[in-house]
Amino acid sequence: MEISSSLHVDKKPYVVVLLSGGLDSITLATKALSEGRLAFCVVCRYGQPHCEAEVHAATMWCRNNNVVRVLCDIELDGRRMSWGAGRPGPRELPGRNLMMLANAIQLSLASNNKKVTEIWYGPTLDDRKDYMDCGPEFVESVNRMAQLYGIRVLAPFIDMPKREVVSLARDLKVDINATWSCYEPVWKSWEPTPCGGCNACILRDSALK
Repeated sequence: MEISSSLHVDKKPYVVVLLSGGLDSITLATKALSEGRLAFCVVCRYGQPHCEAEVHAATMWCRNNNVVRVLCDIELDGRRMSWGAGRPGPRELPGRNLMMLANAIQLSLASNNKKVTEIWYGPTLDDRKDYMDCGPEFVESVNRMAQLYGIRVLAPFIDMPKREVVSLARDLKVDINATWSCYEPVWKSWEPTPCGGCNACILRDSALK
């Protein structure tokens, strides 16, 4: 685990956002920041094929907005998400969101910010058909466990289609081009390029039209 800057006591912020660098999570973090409630963001690495691009997008957002980034390594075999660039289909990694949220709970409790009471993550209505850990039953179950520690786990976009998240992102002046959604990028001259054919690319492109 790496902490990019020191956590500090602040009476106002009380939300921690699980930040992937994608459109949904960056919009979520921007929403929390605009409300004056963002304490810090947790960015996770688990060997995912899009790790470098994802972490870069999340890190740049935190840097540009003067937000503390906590970088957390998760013991998962993210290589299982590598199907080949451009191939559609749900790339579910069982336990991924559960482990990321568990780490976010622990980090929230361990921080010096006594006002952290909520953890937000960004599944949308369009995600639940492919990923069981993006549905309301999962969120409710994790939230019940988190409340034992005085923390609530919330998914504010869970009933919103991605198109509505895009609309909110535009209202909040999110730099959509600086977000990253592709599961398995194509590398060109040492730069990642979205594959255009994975489920995440397809959903993003459809929502942006």
